Amino acid sequence: MALTGEPLTAARACAVGLVNRVVPDEFFDEEARAFVARFTRHSGAALALAHEAMAPALRGGLDRGAFLAALARVEALYLERLMETHDAREGIAAWLEKRAPRWEDR
Repeated sequence: MALTGEPLTAARACAVGLVNRVVPDEFFDEEARAFVARFTRHSGAALALAHEAMAPALRGGLDRGAFLAALARVEALYLERLMETHDAREGIAAWLEKRAPRWEDR
């Protein structure tokens, strides 16, 4: 697409996965808020580490050896970094106390 310089319609961008959804202009703000709300209800710290953990798979091309190495890195991320965050402790405490967590994104 970048090499041809041909225009890309919103519908085509959606079809090839460049955008998540196409909505009329008058509904954009509402749809954007709803999309963002799906993420903001979670811990920012956990989302950042989940993104970091998925990065090798998103780049593709993982053979068995690379997959196992990536799996080991994800396990280390979880045990050494995620579980040391404030939000991980808050999530566990909230679950034990049967209440909604109060994320601080750290």
